[in-house]
Amino acid sequence: IPRQSRKFWNEFSKYLKYSSSGAKFFIGEYTCFIYRTKMILIITSSEVINRPKMIKLTTKQDWYNSFFSMKNAPHYSKSINKKQLIVTDSIVQNGLYIRRWNRGDKIFSFTSKKHTLVSDLFINNKFSEYDKLVQPIVVDDKGGIVWIPGIAHAIIEDNCDVNNMKVLEWKPL
Repeated sequence: IPRQSRKFWNEFSKYLKYSSSGAKFFIGEYTCFIYRTKMILIITSSEVINRPKMIKLTTKQDWYNSFFSMKNAPHYSKSINKKQLIVTDSIVQNGLYIRRWNRGDKIFSFTSKKHTLVSDLFINNKFSEYDKLVQPIVVDDKGGIVWIPGIAHAIIEDNCDVNNMKVLEWKPL
């Protein structure tokens, strides 16, 4: 942390005492987030800020503090586990990608059978600003949201070949 004046550190102290959840404070190349009773400190120029817009989902893929794996499904079943997604091989072949949340994103939720704003899901799950930055969003080749790991599945329109299915699994570290 670079040298700072006494006034700077007094301002930082006030920030820690009085800032509400979601507030940011910049200290040189570091960014400090307040989330309820926690303080999260990240390097601003780090991978968190500079992550590419989209990454192709492969058999074994890292995403910030989590990991994706893909394998053949032994049998077809609708997954209720939100850390897993079962899709046809044709969807995987067309391309699945991981990206960050963008303002205005909507998912056609499998459980509610209606469009839901991803930002509303983040609010309901009490996500911090940092959590929003690192939460993966899985999209298809057309950009439609297929899955928000740990939160929601989308309704996927595809001809269901139950003999050729893949299981995607998300493991937070």
